[in-house]
Amino acid sequence: MKIRYYVMSLLYKNPGVSIKLASIRDLAAQFGVANSTVALVLNQLKKEKFLISRHGIGIFTVPDSASTWKHTKPVIGLIYGSGKHFFHGYDSWRILSKVGENLCKDGYSVRYVYLAGNTDEAILNELLNSYLAGFVWFYSQEISNTVFTRLKEAGIISVGINMQKKCSSVEFSDKTDLEAGSLAVLELMNKMFQNPEIEEHVFISKYIGEHEDEVH
Repeated sequence: MKIRYYVMSLLYKNPGVSIKLASIRDLAAQFGVANSTVALVLNQLKKEKFLISRHGIGIFTVPDSASTWKHTKPVIGLIYGSGKHFFHGYDSWRILSKVGENLCKDGYSVRYVYLAGNTDEAILNELLNSYLAGFVWFYSQEISNTVFTRLKEAGIISVGINMQKKCSSVEFSDKTDLEAGSLAVLELMNKMFQNPEIEEHVFISKYIGEHEDEVH
């Protein structure tokens, strides 16, 4: 998936522009896989009309293939807990979908992220190769501070929900109005893209059924 995400990132970040890919050998070295693996992925992307070969020149992205993608802001990853959940129940999916909905309404695109790694380095490698500009972390207290520090050093934004100050976060309970909470996440994400150095911890005290919102 690393190579596929790489190509999709090129398409997403360069609308209307055809980008030449590195050679199969160079891509294999970059991603630590065999030449045949790279060729297999690129051939599939050609079948899907995302790439085109130009004889004697190389392989290029096809900008028209992404013409239906409507976006004005970066792609954000959503990670719940350790990122290894086999399924989500009603409560977790409800908050994931509400936060994702409001991010999309504001111009972001979102992708749910599963994590396979069990060490900081393995998790960081997955995240850095996901080609995402930022992440919203949901109750991911088991992720180490090292991961958040390294992501920040790489210029990747992290906003959390109930993260015990591991990163900038919005804190609320299961009685909090979900719309108010998810909008606070969006506001904090926008702030951090304007100034990645800020660190804020927002407490939402608007509860279900209340009409006044207090943010501390």
